[in-house]
Amino acid sequence: MHLRKVGRRREVDGLEALHAEWIEVAGDDAGEARRRALRHCLDELPPRSRRALELRYGEDAKRSAIARELGLGDEGIKSLLTRLRAALAACVQRRLGDG
Repeated sequence: MHLRKVGRRREVDGLEALHAEWIEVAGDDAGEARRRALRHCLDELPPRSRRALELRYGEDAKRSAIARELGLGDEGIKSLLTRLRAALAACVQRRLGDG
């Protein structure tokens, strides 16, 4: 839910918005470490996955538009975004030593 709100923030780039949201959730003390962890995790994603996130959260694109650009079906995009959010959360937790 938090990541959905992030997509509506027009003042920052989509991936930077993800960083900002994680900082808000974590609070100021843990925010910088969480931001670095998320940046690292985003940098590790394949280009196609990063593009899906940029379209969804940076450009607030609908699933159908993302599907057209990436050549996947609507349900495929839904699954991809769900997997990416889970993978990012797990990666950040591993980087922070929380899991």
